[in-house]
Amino acid sequence: MGNSLYPPKPFSLWEKEVYAKAADVLIVGAGITGLATACSLLTKKPGLRVKIVDSTIAPAGASTRNAGFACFGTIGELLDDMQNRSEQEVWGLVEQRWEGLKLLTSLIPPAQLFYEQKGGGEVFLEDEPWEKACDYIPVANRFMKEITGQDEVFQKDTVNGLKTIRCSVEGMLHSGHMIELLEQRALVMGAGIRRGYAVTHVEAGAVEVAGIGKLHADKIVLATNGYTRLLDDQLPIDPARGYVLVTTPQKSRPWEGTFHYDRGYVYFRSLNHNRLLIGGCRNLDPKTEATTQTGINPVVKNGVLNLLKDALLPEWDGGIEQEWTGIMGFGPDKLPVIEEVKPGVLLAAGLSGMGVALGSLIGRKVADKILGSRTVSV
Repeated sequence: MGNSLYPPKPFSLWEKEVYAKAADVLIVGAGITGLATACSLLTKKPGLRVKIVDSTIAPAGASTRNAGFACFGTIGELLDDMQNRSEQEVWGLVEQRWEGLKLLTSLIPPAQLFYEQKGGGEVFLEDEPWEKACDYIPVANRFMKEITGQDEVFQKDTVNGLKTIRCSVEGMLHSGHMIELLEQRALVMGAGIRRGYAVTHVEAGAVEVAGIGKLHADKIVLATNGYTRLLDDQLPIDPARGYVLVTTPQKSRPWEGTFHYDRGYVYFRSLNHNRLLIGGCRNLDPKTEATTQTGINPVVKNGVLNLLKDALLPEWDGGIEQEWTGIMGFGPDKLPVIEEVKPGVLLAAGLSGMGVALGSLIGRKVADKILGSRTVSV
């Protein structure tokens, strides 16, 4: 988008033949889903003209602004999801998340992702949800055995004096390296990535880019997740802002691994130098947090701070090293959406806070859907 330093200007002959060249597939959004879609397309059909455009230098949504969890849902969260969907549907989504994590670590070697499967847990401060979750452990373990092949994935435990259900297969990774490496893979495979391209309108066969004009493509993919409604407010994706902070180094390291609380609305994990990363509490003010605007909501922040001081890190000195927000996109009943919303325009969004787990799988499904069409040619 133009400004006083870099005003919009017509393309030169050379620029037009490179930057405005038509594509077979144009992907809007260079986050996990968009990059994974490009990689899957070019794996299945090398030589396809694939272009990815994004308005910012780094993904503006949640791809690099999340908590770095490689997770698929805690028992408390899954039981809460079953209030709106059947048990089979909920576990079907867990299986997709698990398959997505496996696909991600096949695209990028785990060591390069700084991926560690240290396990994690769900902590409980109230008796009723704890008892309900414990009662469901045998059922959850049967489903997880079918999905992962591993026994006794969930087990009761006590961590730092708090009731906890341990999960042996949960992991963590470095979200920044994940996106950087997916970008590198997409580029090496032949995709073009254009940043600073703010898409303002989408139609069959073209997108309008501020200060540049129309870019044409046979197929268009909206991998815009939390920002989807900025392009079309009728699409079924709701934005949700997530808050994250990192504490300053502490004297000890009381938590090791990845943890959740309150049906997944709070999540926290260990970092090096005895720091703790924690995010969540958007459910304390859901109406305000249903936004695409950056900024920190004091109600949400105070909820995180109080939880740290009262329960999770009582000896914390109050030091905050860094804090930020990211914009997630939620599909209906937390289900991802892959559908044609206009002729030749596919929506791939609604990862509902599970983009790390789902993004690669959604990208592959989108690629399969596109390559099943006869309108795309090489």
